[in-house]
Amino acid sequence: MLSTVLLSPHPDDLALSIGGSMALGLFNNSTALVAFNVSRYSPRQLLPPSEVTAVRRAEDMRYLSRLVRNVIHLNLPDTTCRWSPNLKGGKGSDPVLERGKKEVQDFASKFQLIVAPLALGGHSDHLAVRRAVQSIHSYVVFYEDLPYATSYTYDQIRELAKPAMPFVVDVTKVFEEKIRWLELYSTQFTLQFKRAVMQHAKTVLPGRYGERLWVPPESWDHMSRIARSSASATLSQLE
Repeated sequence: MLSTVLLSPHPDDLALSIGGSMALGLFNNSTALVAFNVSRYSPRQLLPPSEVTAVRRAEDMRYLSRLVRNVIHLNLPDTTCRWSPNLKGGKGSDPVLERGKKEVQDFASKFQLIVAPLALGGHSDHLAVRRAVQSIHSYVVFYEDLPYATSYTYDQIRELAKPAMPFVVDVTKVFEEKIRWLELYSTQFTLQFKRAVMQHAKTVLPGRYGERLWVPPESWDHMSRIARSSASATLSQLE
């Protein structure tokens, strides 16, 4: 069985949410899987829709390739490419989500440790990725989706993450690097996103900068061993 897979619903989700932990080497030799990367979303650059996917994929590759062993894009369309009035308000079914869930599940099941989004914010693509790992018999760790996580209190996140326990990574010494490298996502890393990332990191670890993972009881010992073997990672158990 392979080591670790990091699941990203879209290009930038890993960078925003756990870019500091990755920079510290907490997930060395991992594989990144990006599910819904075909897009028309480019809030920071006015690009023709036909060019957005290629530019965003290139941004993602530049960011991730220095931190992980492999980067794989499933080339599934995100909601900007497949929205339909039939799906409004949760009505109707979305075959792309079902396909994405199955492809993520099939790929992730090959790995010993799966790092997946909590799906804070309830975005359909994030939910599909989280649901894809629920029936896999591997160790699973969840990350808090940014910028959505800034809209939740700690107690709200803890309730949504149950029975997982909080596992805080002190990313202070690489936080400036994280922000600097996020600028690679020139199509989408807006000032609003930057503020959200900084605010959340300060909230997670007051006086410093932190990223919070949520670890189910059955994965706790495995995650603790990984943390101890990462000489550069400083961890703080909050509960």
